[in-house]
Amino acid sequence: MLLSARMLNGVADVNHFEAVQTLEFTQGDAPDIYFVLVDASADKALNPAGRRFVAGPGATLQVTLQDIDSSVTLVKYATQPFPEDKSIWKFSFDPVTDSAAMAGLVGTYALKLKLTEPGTVLPAAWDTGATYLADELVSYLGGLWRSLQDINLGNPPDLSPLWWSRMNTTKTKVTSGFVSQAINIARTVQEF
Repeated sequence: MLLSARMLNGVADVNHFEAVQTLEFTQGDAPDIYFVLVDASADKALNPAGRRFVAGPGATLQVTLQDIDSSVTLVKYATQPFPEDKSIWKFSFDPVTDSAAMAGLVGTYALKLKLTEPGTVLPAAWDTGATYLADELVSYLGGLWRSLQDINLGNPPDLSPLWWSRMNTTKTKVTSGFVSQAINIARTVQEF
């Protein structure tokens, strides 16, 4: 599977929206961002290629907005707003809690997707030389561990409670994907 997404504009319900290449909004807005998950490796003969993808029950989707010109990033968790169509996801900007991060959001952003589903595939084993970000998962000593902080380097999960938390579940399936140049955020122009 090749995880990707199509951006949706003007979403009223599961049957009323427009699929678009990019979303555009003005700095200072606090929009809801809707998209549909796609397996880009399926139906390659279609234009655009890909097939809607429905994650398993209990799945979580982490979305990282990355400025393609700088190191500015913002991490959000998406939800499934429509019970009748589990391929559609949404995340929102909160004008209060995201205000500091959103102040720096201007330009073109790509989306990194990280879908975590209950399953039978353990994530990669912990690597002493790897640097982990917050919420990244590793397998270690037969268990599943979640990184609690960014820039987590050289901290053995079983000996570093400030850096790692052991998860109750021992198996999960993590799929990562990418959506290039998905969101354009324009700077507000003052009128005189």
